[in-house]
Amino acid sequence: MRRATAAGPLQWTRRPHLCQRVQVLLRSGYARYCNKPAAHSQAKPLLTLAIETSCDDTCVAVLEKHGNAARLLFNQKITSDNRKFGGVEPVTAAESHTANVAPLVQAAVRALPRGDWRGISDCPPESDEMLAFRRKPDFISVTRGPGMASSLSVGLTMAKGLAVAWQVPLVAVHHMQAHALTPRMVNALEHTLPQPNPEYPFMSLLVSGGHTQLLLSRSVTSHSILAEAKNIAIGDMLDKCARAILPADVIAQAGDVMYGALLETFAFPPSDPAPSSSIDPSIIKDPYKLTPPLPDTTTTTSSSSSSRDQYEAAAAQQQKHGYIYTAPARRADEIKPYCSPTYGWILTPPLADRREMAYDFSGFGGQVQRIMQQNPAMDVPQRRALARETMRIAFEHLASRIIFALDDLCGAREKAAAAAAATQLELQIQHHQTIQPELEGTQKPNTGPLLVVVETLVVSGGVASNSFLALVLREMLRVRGHGPETLRVVRPPARLCTDNAAMIAWAGMEMYEAGWVSRVDVLPQRKWAMDDAVVVGNNNGDRSSGGGVVVVAGGEGEDEGMKGGILGVSGWESRWAPHIS
Repeated sequence: MRRATAAGPLQWTRRPHLCQRVQVLLRSGYARYCNKPAAHSQAKPLLTLAIETSCDDTCVAVLEKHGNAARLLFNQKITSDNRKFGGVEPVTAAESHTANVAPLVQAAVRALPRGDWRGISDCPPESDEMLAFRRKPDFISVTRGPGMASSLSVGLTMAKGLAVAWQVPLVAVHHMQAHALTPRMVNALEHTLPQPNPEYPFMSLLVSGGHTQLLLSRSVTSHSILAEAKNIAIGDMLDKCARAILPADVIAQAGDVMYGALLETFAFPPSDPAPSSSIDPSIIKDPYKLTPPLPDTTTTTSSSSSSRDQYEAAAAQQQKHGYIYTAPARRADEIKPYCSPTYGWILTPPLADRREMAYDFSGFGGQVQRIMQQNPAMDVPQRRALARETMRIAFEHLASRIIFALDDLCGAREKAAAAAAATQLELQIQHHQTIQPELEGTQKPNTGPLLVVVETLVVSGGVASNSFLALVLREMLRVRGHGPETLRVVRPPARLCTDNAAMIAWAGMEMYEAGWVSRVDVLPQRKWAMDDAVVVGNNNGDRSSGGGVVVVAGGEGEDEGMKGGILGVSGWESRWAPHIS
């Protein structure tokens, strides 16, 4: 209330009987009115609340980013129970999202950092009154696609409501783009390197229940598909094979429908030694740095040799009954049909007679299911052997296309270098003199497509949490000439390989910092091509062009349909020039 005093005109005074809520709201209104940051404050960190509902996981996260460092303040998910269906049932998943997204957002709001306030000590930090002093996010991140339309709609609707209520921008991101960028988020959370890592360009193997793609990523918005599944994704194939291979009691005890993950646990149970190779098997337990540290090649020969001897000598430490994986040193060894020496069944690798830049898991999965149909009473040891060989052949198929891409990329660079040398020699002959130094580095021969040097392979997506996949990829790349000396293989921790909102928050951060936000009238994208050179008609995700290892970022010249790529869908706006989209 106000009271006249001898010191002057009417002034505000505190009365004990004023309710606590009124005091808080008065202070809150005054603080917002003044809106004066402290003199010592630095640039405000970016803050986003993110929602992911592309499939059966309801995920919400709060991420704060300051420079190249990040802080994950909240990251939770609830998975719908689809066990009675043996797979994800769209209506059940949508109902689960509808029931759970609001409670998760409510919990996430309480995890928002405190704003710039002083003198409020009479309210519990988690009380409703204190929510007025929480920092509101700078923008809302949400998955727009690809995914199940009914599931996407729930998260997108909630995100739009938050953006409108808080009057902040919306950033509706690509689900698989978020998977590809996850290692950059992990680096920011650890803050071990001064710059975002991996740096562009890098190659990404995205493997999940709905996608199998090998990508070349040049920037946050520029990606080219090098190879992708022709039919079903590897995660879908592993789930179907697992339902056939796993004993009935194992499936009955499963807590979810992630049967592909259960297949790995069944193939390599905790009581058995972990899968191993000629390299120390403990390496595969590292959830992020897939490749072992390299010996220091700058040291003396004896020291370097000693380090490499230790690097190669771990086979002697294998336990007696361990599963020793030996990568095929040649393509001819890789494509040989596998005949089990103990049980007699035969598995033929996919696309064994072709070097096509594609993945084909449908036929291979059918082979596995036929073996089980012919022997439904198969005992556990034989089922375990079949599980191991199924994963091995499928994972080697993944690795083979990575090797094709890397070999082609190296070959393209060599051809470009040879063409440049030939052009320079021709100019020297024509002019009868050496090319002037000022022309060097400015006149380049027309060698066709843009050439890049790839030093990092990102492995992400739900299937990337499989440690046996990590082992197979690392070993095959090593024996085929793409070892850790030339190619660094990284994957996120297992908990960040599967669907989560933290990766959506990070993808939103990168898109927002690149200057892009979404209109609040955007719709879910059931299919959404990441490739810049893809033309999508009627949102069906069909590829009409693109592919190839060395590709110039496309997106121009398409005559019909919607342009592909991250920015190919409608609804993007530049936050620096909102009229530009």
